[in-house]
Amino acid sequence: RKKQKVAEIKTGLDEAEGL
Repeated sequence: RKKQKVAEIKTGLDEAEGL
């Protein structure tokens, strides 16, 4: 479950970079 949360944060960072 912890890894999933990390992946979510990583995706959020990637999306922020895309903006």
